[in-house]
Amino acid sequence: MEFIFWENILCHLQSSFIRELAGSSGVKVTLVVDQAMTDDRLAQGWSVPEFGETKIIISPDLEQVRNIIDQSAPEAIHVLNGYRCVPLLEVVLREMLTRNRRFGLLSEPGQLAGLKGFVGKAMYWTHCWRFWHRFDYILAMGLSGVNWFHGRGYPSAKLYPFAYVTESFPEMPFSETAGPTKIVFVGQCIRRKGLDLALRALGELRDLNWTLNVIGDGPLRVDLERLSEKCAIGERVSFLGTKPNEEVVEIIGSADLFILPSRSDGWGAVVNEALMRGVPVVCSDRCGAKDLVREEWRGQAFRAGSVPELRAALKARITHGVLQACERERIRQWSQCVQGRSVADYFLAIMRHVYLNEPRPETPWL
Repeated sequence: MEFIFWENILCHLQSSFIRELAGSSGVKVTLVVDQAMTDDRLAQGWSVPEFGETKIIISPDLEQVRNIIDQSAPEAIHVLNGYRCVPLLEVVLREMLTRNRRFGLLSEPGQLAGLKGFVGKAMYWTHCWRFWHRFDYILAMGLSGVNWFHGRGYPSAKLYPFAYVTESFPEMPFSETAGPTKIVFVGQCIRRKGLDLALRALGELRDLNWTLNVIGDGPLRVDLERLSEKCAIGERVSFLGTKPNEEVVEIIGSADLFILPSRSDGWGAVVNEALMRGVPVVCSDRCGAKDLVREEWRGQAFRAGSVPELRAALKARITHGVLQACERERIRQWSQCVQGRSVADYFLAIMRHVYLNEPRPETPWL
């Protein structure tokens, strides 16, 4: 089978899955991107990942786009990672629609609330009316993504839950040292990520034994540092700034709990990284990755924006104390279902279902 992925950048949130796919027997993979990496992602500590046997094409012009499509086999399957607001992908969609090629969409859900949500819903109803019969499939990020597209008119038969897939790293030895419950947050210091909610919740848990490492930067960092002081927890909260991804994963791996209190997050790939290190996660129900914490031994989701619910979730986890090695290993072993090889096999099973009428596959992490 031949697959051509059209994406914005060379992103580590898909590299392990695409690399494993390209290494599969009888599979040929091409990855075409608008640019190698954006400046803002580099500033966040991202780097260009390894894609193995994948053929990579960067910044093609219109003639090159047409040549890539025309020179691919007629039965080749194209995957558009989004198509709105990325010039390359908007061009590719137009070319696909005029060339009668096999293609589908890989996408996060759109805006859920407010004026943007209302306008977005209207726009996607229009897109649905125009395009739904042309998409062969939609790989939607999480069950929330599936529900979002279905709520805008896309037929459920074409919708498949999907996930971002982070790189795996060498195993780290587990330690059970006594001390405070170590909590980690990784993300931009912006309102959407909800760190202010966590600081307020932890401010009401000052009588418990915990520490918080904050990895990331952004326009609200100073305000968040001030908030931690206002909540009388400044001495327990360490703002570490931006770190390379390898160092981030090491810090996560030494923690007892990872938090992602986002008001909205299409997925939240740091949840994957925490679970792969054997660390349970508390995240909001507006994170697509909440699908990965459906059982309490892996973590839990709370209602987005609710400080009382977040406080209760944190209190339970802090009271539990330092993680045992067996608890970490159970989580780490489970996380293999959302790593590169497993997701590549799931993707191939979806394609065989769509194009070869094989049975619809079950999602391995649900």
